Amino acid sequence: MKDDDYADYLLTEASSDVAAIHEFLILYKEGSSELHLFFEGDEDSLFYVPEIRRRANGNDIYQYDCGGKRNVVAARNFIDENSYDCSCLYFIDRDFDDYLSSQADITENTYITDGYSIENSICHDDAVIIVVQDLLKIKSSDPDYANIVEEIQQCLESFRKACRPLIAWIIAAKEAGLSPNLRNTKGLHRVVSINDDGSSHINTEGFTYFKRQVLGVAASPPFRSVLQWHRLLDMEEHQRWLRGKYIYWFFPVAIVHLAIRLNTNRAVNGRTKIRIPSSFRSGHLFECMGGRIPPPTSLSSFFDRHLN
Repeated sequence: MKDDDYADYLLTEASSDVAAIHEFLILYKEGSSELHLFFEGDEDSLFYVPEIRRRANGNDIYQYDCGGKRNVVAARNFIDENSYDCSCLYFIDRDFDDYLSSQADITENTYITDGYSIENSICHDDAVIIVVQDLLKIKSSDPDYANIVEEIQQCLESFRKACRPLIAWIIAAKEAGLSPNLRNTKGLHRVVSINDDGSSHINTEGFTYFKRQVLGVAASPPFRSVLQWHRLLDMEEHQRWLRGKYIYWFFPVAIVHLAIRLNTNRAVNGRTKIRIPSSFRSGHLFECMGGRIPPPTSLSSFFDRHLN
């Protein structure tokens, strides 16, 4: 780094709290073919980078964990405003911002997820088949194959229906300016109850616990607002409103639950049990599924524009 560049870096560090900007200024080389990738969190790269590397033609890749959507946008704005000569791509989640009319500006080199977040891109009905075939190693010719796929998909549908009023409540709370702290509820293990058949429900105790975690003793949003949002949340568009962290938690929990039940039946009938990979059982979906899930069409188009 040149002396004048280093002086600029020190000035920036004094005025910015986005660590990714500081790291970028250290790594930046004017006019180089290096690719700079900015993500919200450290796990996002596990989904995006495998496909990027296949298209990057051997160019060096630098990855930045920005620590949230606002910081990705801040890094992008800083780089654009200062006209740095390099290739940069930015990846953000859609979140609830469309519903709240607060979505970030989407520039040509910014990718925004089709659904709520990147987690929704790996935890969906089509991904069930990949899990059953690739991870549980159940062949399509297996007598249990069709049933387990159908049961898992029904289980996911039940979870989405159970979460719909909860999500309506969250959006109503945000709209009312109550600022629910959703970081306290990455999973819903004390909120959602799973029945033996895999169906889900949220009881009064579960909701009370959830409210206490995200709002403390603050008042709930108006019931009329919650009801309005519940009506607006279309089940056909569940990937847009179902919080990614919730489906990311539930997806392996449900599949493991049903796979264990299936193993009990197979043991009774003298058949070989299914082996459940430990990485999947422990919920490390990005590690065991990230490279198996085909990129969404919108993401492939984004890569076509910037990496070919």
